Amino acid sequence: MQTLKRTAIPTALAATLILVIFFLTSLSSRSTLAQALDKVKEAKSLRYKQLITIPNPSDPQKTITLENICTIVSPSWTCTEMPYMGDTTTINDYATGKSLTLVPQDKIAVRMNLPNVPNEKQKDLLEQLRNVDVKNAKLLGEELLDGRKTKKYQITPKEPFAAKLDQKVWIDDETHLPVRMEMKMDAVAKDPKMHNVFTDFQWNVQVDQALLNFEIPEGYQVLDRRVILPVLQDLLTALKETAEFYKGKFPDELSFDKSSSYVRLNEITGKTGTPATKTVDLSTYSTTGIRAIQFMNAGGTDWHYAGKGASLNDKDRPILWYRPKDKETYRVIDATLNVKEVTPADLPKIGAVKIDPAKLMLMPATQPSTTSQP
Repeated sequence: MQTLKRTAIPTALAATLILVIFFLTSLSSRSTLAQALDKVKEAKSLRYKQLITIPNPSDPQKTITLENICTIVSPSWTCTEMPYMGDTTTINDYATGKSLTLVPQDKIAVRMNLPNVPNEKQKDLLEQLRNVDVKNAKLLGEELLDGRKTKKYQITPKEPFAAKLDQKVWIDDETHLPVRMEMKMDAVAKDPKMHNVFTDFQWNVQVDQALLNFEIPEGYQVLDRRVILPVLQDLLTALKETAEFYKGKFPDELSFDKSSSYVRLNEITGKTGTPATKTVDLSTYSTTGIRAIQFMNAGGTDWHYAGKGASLNDKDRPILWYRPKDKETYRVIDATLNVKEVTPADLPKIGAVKIDPAKLMLMPATQPSTTSQP
C-alpha cells in the first residue's frame, strides 16, 4: 500500500503541473492576441494586399485570383487599387459620403455620392480586426511566415456571420501585430476554392494627401454619377425570377441565388473635359437578387417569409411581409406579387419564418418541397 501511495503522489503532481503549464500557455496565447488587438485599436492606417480566389467563369473546375492593394485610414477613408483593371483606383469616405474612381489608362475620373452613409458604413478589414473578441479565439499553433515567427489563431466572428465564416489571423511574435488573415464563407461558397487572403500588412502608413482630398489628376475627364438605390421592385423581380427557376413554385426557404438578371447601379448625370482615349462604359451592374437583399437590409424590419408550398400567381396567398422603415403599418406581398399595406392586427394568419436579411447572402438555395402546404 505504501508503494501505491508513493507512486500516486508524483502522478498527481505531474497531472497538476500539466494543467498549470496548459493554463499558462493558454493565458500567454490570449495575452499575445489581446496585446495585438490593443495595438490594432490604436492604429491610424493600414495597407495590405488582398487576394480574392474564385472559380474561373469559363472553367469552374479552375480558379482565378484577383489582387487588390487596399489602404484604410481611420475613421472612414478607404482606397482600393486594382492592377487587373489597368490600375483603376476607387476611393471612398464613408463619413462624407464621397466616392471617386480613377481610371489611368483612359484618364477618366468618376465621382459619386454614397447613399445612407455613415449609418450604412461597410465594415473594412481594420474594423473587423478591432471587433475580434479574444474569448472567441483559439490558438492553432506557431508558424514561420515569410521568415517571421507568428502565432496562428482561429477566430469566431460576431453576428451576423458567426458560424458561417472560417477566419484565421497570424500575429507577429516581434511586432505583436497581425501580418496575415484568411476568410472563407462556406455557406456562400459552395466551392471551397472561393476565399480571401490578406497579406503584406503595413501599419500606420503615410497616404498621399491628394488621394485623401479626392483630388483629380490634371487632364482627366470627370464623370458625375448618381447611385441608383435598390427599391421594392428589385425585391418583386427577384421573387418572380426565383419562382420561375423552380417551375412556378417559391422555395421552402427564402433565397435569391437563382435570381440572376442584371440592373444598373448608377447613371451619368454630367461630364467635364475630354478623355485622352475613347471613353469606356463605367456603368456597374448587380443581380436583382443582390439588389433585393440590399433593399431588405435598408428598407424595412420584421421580415417574415411564408412562401413554402406557394406557387407563383396563387390568389390571396401571402408569401412575404415586413414593416417599412419609420412606419407603423406592414406591407404584405402575395404570390401574384401584388403589395398591400395592413395594420399589425391584419397581418396574415399563416405559418411563417422570421427572416434576417443580413444572413440571406449566406443561405444556400432550398428547393420547393414535392408536397404542398395548405
